[in-house]
Amino acid sequence: MDLVRVETLAQVVYSFLSIGWGFIADIDIESERLRMIGSPRFTIWSIARLIGLRSYPARLSYSKIDNLETETRMNNYTRGTSGDFQEVTDDEPVSIEFGMDPLQEDFEIQRERIESFSSIISKRTAFMSVNEAPSFSSIPDVIEGSEVWVRGPMSKLPPLSDPVPSDWVVVEDEFVMIHASYLSHISEDVILAPKSKLNDGVIWLLVIKNGISRTTFLQFLLGLSSGNHLAVPNVEMIPVRAFRLEPLSQGSHLVVDGELLKHSPVQAEIMPGITNVYARQKFS
Repeated sequence: MDLVRVETLAQVVYSFLSIGWGFIADIDIESERLRMIGSPRFTIWSIARLIGLRSYPARLSYSKIDNLETETRMNNYTRGTSGDFQEVTDDEPVSIEFGMDPLQEDFEIQRERIESFSSIISKRTAFMSVNEAPSFSSIPDVIEGSEVWVRGPMSKLPPLSDPVPSDWVVVEDEFVMIHASYLSHISEDVILAPKSKLNDGVIWLLVIKNGISRTTFLQFLLGLSSGNHLAVPNVEMIPVRAFRLEPLSQGSHLVVDGELLKHSPVQAEIMPGITNVYARQKFS
């Protein structure tokens, strides 16, 4: 299956599910105060937020995929040890080596990248379980100027401090929500990206700008359980390889795989098919 490399100003994490900002992310985090009532907290908080529908200014940039069929076919190939591309079939397991590309090593160190998988030089890097909620923190000021050992594929994107590539689409507007998903479901009953496959090499970027009415947005919410939300006016689903989100004000929450990250600009890029998933089927 695909993973997505997510970079903020403070850390880099690898995500398997989604990146949220705006309406759904706010409900996920703000409804925690009603956690004792279970899943109905999401419905209650959705109604409250629908009544007081908010929007946030941001700059959204992305590398759009124009031909999904070609993109999916290309993602069925992997680079062999000789540098040639080899086709991957369903019955042929692929071993992917995680490590530093010698050609990119100096470049990556110069960016002072903070990798949450292994910032082994930081004395303040810690894995903690607080109130049964695991978190992993990497503090950039501790390892500044040090060589950080990177585990995982290298980024192909410019640093957050640099402009996005010239061929990217850039939109500056007021947004009700932006939610990127790389699985079809973000929960048992929410089919956010109906066309998504485990290894299609696509980030499905759902965008709703300011100007949508409460009635139309309610139709969007009701359609999430069936996937019919994409037929609702003012709802865009954009297939992308990578994107950058730059909030232009405080207010909303940045959520990755359901976990709150510090408010920051964020960019993400797809890492096609880098994870093998094993499942044991239970026969009755």
